[in-house]
Amino acid sequence: MAQPAPYSSAIDLSLTRATAFLNGGDLNEAQAVCRDLLRRRPRWAPALHLSGLIAHRAGDLGKAIDLVGEAIAADDGVAAYHANLCELSRLAGRLDRAMDAGLHAVALDPGSALALNNL
Repeated sequence: MAQPAPYSSAIDLSLTRATAFLNGGDLNEAQAVCRDLLRRRPRWAPALHLSGLIAHRAGDLGKAIDLVGEAIAADDGVAAYHANLCELSRLAGRLDRAMDAGLHAVALDPGSALALNNL
């Protein structure tokens, strides 16, 4: 199976910056960096996922679910995306979707504390 092309260090650095802004509570800056990343790499799963986490932190649960879902559509093989969709879906009262996402997360990474905890 072909491996995806490695991301440039500038792209990786931007994702790290966006994560730091999110962790520091600067949601506007975090989202601005993610928007720029998605302009440069449309449908890039890590930026979509992080945008979903930003939306959740900003209180927009529906948008958060949509963005994390888009990240999964772009890259279905990341357990953390499914684990976060599990938790977001649970918060939204979509328990069937939460269970499906949680089980998928555990199937991808059986040792993931995040995935197991969200089930």
